[in-house]
Amino acid sequence: MPRKHDELYWLTRNRHGVYCATWYDEDTRQTRQRSLGTTDLRAAQAELIQFQATHYRPRDAEPEDVELTQIWLWYWDEHGSKRPTGADSLHAHLTRLGEWWAGRAVADLTHDRQKQFRDAMIGGWGRWKPCAPGYAQRILHTMRAALNHAYKAGRLRTVPHIKVPDPAKPSDWGLSQELENAERLDYVATPQEIRRFLEAVRGDPQRAHIETVLWLLLSCVRPEALLQLRWEQIDLRARVMDTRGNREETKKRRAKLPIPTAARDHLMTLSRAPTPTEVLERFKIDEARATCVVRRATQHAGRDVLLPITTVKRGWAAARSLAELPREFTPRMFRHFAGTRMAAAGVPLLQVDYMLGHAIPSTTKRYVHLSPDHLREARDALDEWHSVIVGEASGGASREEK
Repeated sequence: MPRKHDELYWLTRNRHGVYCATWYDEDTRQTRQRSLGTTDLRAAQAELIQFQATHYRPRDAEPEDVELTQIWLWYWDEHGSKRPTGADSLHAHLTRLGEWWAGRAVADLTHDRQKQFRDAMIGGWGRWKPCAPGYAQRILHTMRAALNHAYKAGRLRTVPHIKVPDPAKPSDWGLSQELENAERLDYVATPQEIRRFLEAVRGDPQRAHIETVLWLLLSCVRPEALLQLRWEQIDLRARVMDTRGNREETKKRRAKLPIPTAARDHLMTLSRAPTPTEVLERFKIDEARATCVVRRATQHAGRDVLLPITTVKRGWAAARSLAELPREFTPRMFRHFAGTRMAAAGVPLLQVDYMLGHAIPSTTKRYVHLSPDHLREARDALDEWHSVIVGEASGGASREEK
């Protein structure tokens, strides 16, 4: 009978000197091996970690027996890496979780440890800068989703409760109301602020792509869909763009959107020529992105070319700073801006729901109070009753005078 090991997998060497992943199979009650294809110890140790992450699938394990790193790896391997959108954001969340909770088990997710983690996110640690409560909330949601994923797969017997404070209440995060990095979730830019931002990017070839991003945001295109939008999805003659394209539909709905006049005029000034193949190969960019709408001018082989980009964070932040706008002036804010403006203009909420791509009607209801016809029938009914009361009161006073 094989000797006992505390580890689930360990290293052994075969007769050729090649390291193998070794484990005890409880079903067959035998020791099994799988070659790792290397004779180098350090390389074998790294391969063993990857092998365990890929193959270890417990059943109803106790929280103290499963490391959190394993939870994050399962979630990424089985869910995150296959997501049609948002994979980059999820990877960033899991990376931060992996560094903080390295070497800890699920049972270590106590309330005190969770509070320490929340404080570290808000205050920053190591190479990580302080983050706003809203972003910290999204990381905690990822943590909870990864744990629930393992629980539903039958790998954990129980999962601890993950407390997710409300980002709109800085005190829940141990912050004061006046703290500068607390998000103003109700912030909506004014037309004057947007005009200042537009003036800051116009006339600068290096920021021309930021102006394109701005007009697409003002047309209700989701921020995560901007850099995936291609010219074949846009029909300037019919003034419509299909933001979904060939993408698999998710709860983050994308629809065919009308193109406003100012946005159409801007798009008509852009080049529709695809990025040359040699440029894509030089910068290691997928050839499918050759016809992206949002592209940045760059120098290649002594000539100007349009290069597809993967992020606008740095360019956007630089333009925002140049226009002296608050840090809440982000691409995500424009969805709230569009919903607010459409509702205030009396656009039916069904149309607002479609333009913003909301899968849940209650999401759109946050704008209902801004509609000029909001509760008009209820107000009219109250006015009618008030007029009766006022009339009776006036009649009673007249009789008393007589």
